[in-house]
Amino acid sequence: SHEIRTPLNSILGFTKLMADPEIDPIKKSRFSSIISHNGSQLLSIINGLLDFSMIETGQIKLIKKRFILEELIIDISNDFITLANNKGIDLIVAPEIISTKTNIESDLSRLRQVINNIVENAVKFTNNGEVYIGLTYEENCFKIIVRDTGVGIPVDFWQHVFDRFQQADKTNSRKFGGNGLGLAISKHIIELMGGKIWFESEEGKGSTFYIQIPYIIMNPSKNVYIKSWGN
Repeated sequence: SHEIRTPLNSILGFTKLMADPEIDPIKKSRFSSIISHNGSQLLSIINGLLDFSMIETGQIKLIKKRFILEELIIDISNDFITLANNKGIDLIVAPEIISTKTNIESDLSRLRQVINNIVENAVKFTNNGEVYIGLTYEENCFKIIVRDTGVGIPVDFWQHVFDRFQQADKTNSRKFGGNGLGLAISKHIIELMGGKIWFESEEGKGSTFYIQIPYIIMNPSKNVYIKSWGN
């Protein structure tokens, strides 16, 4: 309730201030940015709650679509380049992702949601160093790797990382934002795809998240076509 009320109160408060004719244009521009930021934060929270509601009622269905996996990863990394640059950290995409194109059949929207969440967390919780995104193909599965040099996760919290509404440190929650739903939703989506998600971390030194999804080779060739999960 706190995570919903805080941005909503901010939106309502600054909207009232915007209606004051005596407020100068510079302040109105700043108020507008605050409203936009809190609106985006509130939308993210609501989307997370709706997704988790769908998970609990078994309503999330995967929709298969053909797309190039490497292009999806590059698109996501491009969304975070500005934020990373503003924080003074490097966002590095493995060279093989840039040079390779692999056609896959999977749920584009849901896979984007998961990778986006992992990369967003990595950038959010890293203030120095880098965020690295890698991709490997192993026997009957592909693995996406997101490694950061951020704050890391305390050992005593590891077992709760993928629990809903859980965050390692409430101080970090206030500082970095978030509602503790993203990783829980991501875990469920990847498991629906027949895959798994896990991490390695050291407090103060960073974290590495792995997303592994099984596939079936449909037409082996130089431009491999693979089909992720099941039937």
